[in-house]
Amino acid sequence: MALGRFYASGSVASNTDTTLGAAPGAGQTIHVVWFTITVSAAGTTSRAVVTDGAAGNVLGRLATATADAILNINYSAGHRDNVGRPLTVNTALVLTTSGAAAATVNYDVCYEVRG
Repeated sequence: MALGRFYASGSVASNTDTTLGAAPGAGQTIHVVWFTITVSAAGTTSRAVVTDGAAGNVLGRLATATADAILNINYSAGHRDNVGRPLTVNTALVLTTSGAAAATVNYDVCYEVRG
């Protein structure tokens, strides 16, 4: 994957794992600058979890049983080359949705790929 800053957005309406930022390649790392998860249609006992795909480290989670719920995580504070939360080397940023009845969640994410 090319080095640089990337943006992704979309919607998920089923219980699934969704890749928000693909694994960049050997020796490269995703640095999450910010992400926002919003619930457009509530589910039943459901949740959305954003993780470091390989390590499974949770960056944020949101109960999605209430419409209009919002999770906003911002890692943009820092100095020049130190902006963002680094994931495990060569791993993806993943959104996992689960629950008895799936919610519809929207996501927006900004990340940088560095070598």
